[in-house]
Amino acid sequence: MQPLKGIQRPALISVIPTVDGEKSVMLDLGANIDCDAENLYQFALMGSIFAENSLNLVYPRIALLNIGSEDIKGHKSIRDAAVLLENDTALIILVLLKVTFC
Repeated sequence: MQPLKGIQRPALISVIPTVDGEKSVMLDLGANIDCDAENLYQFALMGSIFAENSLNLVYPRIALLNIGSEDIKGHKSIRDAAVLLENDTALIILVLLKVTFC
């Protein structure tokens, strides 16, 4: 086995049932003890792709777990990863294309 091209680290993944009977995907479950923003960003993208292909979720929602909802809370790496996801124009364009053509 080898890592995906362009991905710096692997991430443990688990499918978790939700209260409403659906399924959710969670990554970075302990294999990495110190992740930077780029690692977390890549985990989010891998989770989204996994959810689309394995759970048939058409528009998987990406979220970062943090100690609060305010932008100033939590580790800097998590805050920076949130900025990377918010500013990812390729991700935004992909979602817009899916909404337009599906």
